[in-house]
Amino acid sequence: MMQLQTGGKKILRQFVLRLCSCKQSIALAILALAWMPIPAQQKQERTVLTISWADSHATPIKFSLVALEKLEHKKLVMELPPNFGLSGKHEWSGVPLRSVLAAAKATHFSTLRVVALDGYQVSIPAEDLVRYDPLLAYQRDGQYIAIRDRGPLFLVYPFDQYPELQKVLFMNRTIWQASTIILQ
Repeated sequence: MMQLQTGGKKILRQFVLRLCSCKQSIALAILALAWMPIPAQQKQERTVLTISWADSHATPIKFSLVALEKLEHKKLVMELPPNFGLSGKHEWSGVPLRSVLAAAKATHFSTLRVVALDGYQVSIPAEDLVRYDPLLAYQRDGQYIAIRDRGPLFLVYPFDQYPELQKVLFMNRTIWQASTIILQ
């Protein structure tokens, strides 16, 4: 698909706004604007992860993709279990979950409740951070993970490194579209 230059984006926006002058075209205009690409700078500056404490009124810590990329970086090349629908080996790049929590100065918790964009939640015991070092991935095979591809953050365990992770228990702790971590 050909990328629009800045001038082309302006023309498209003007066209869409003119369509809006007709009441019947409002829905079409909204749909067209929703599909317009977001500039890379805006994508990276928006909050992609919020960390908060279940029993505290402390201000939640928010991370943009840029902030996460400044933390410790790690890559895992592995194949996810078949029930995830991503066949073959993939290179997952991101930040170890323990590093994100360290950057948030998160201590004294026993469980992490990880919440996805759609509200789905998983509970992860703190021991998993030390034992398995799960990865909060923001890239798969060198490409940022789009929301439609289960991103922007996909929490994965190193399934190929530890045979015991092949159990349903650990598969259920893997969560895509992770957006919030609540420490308990």
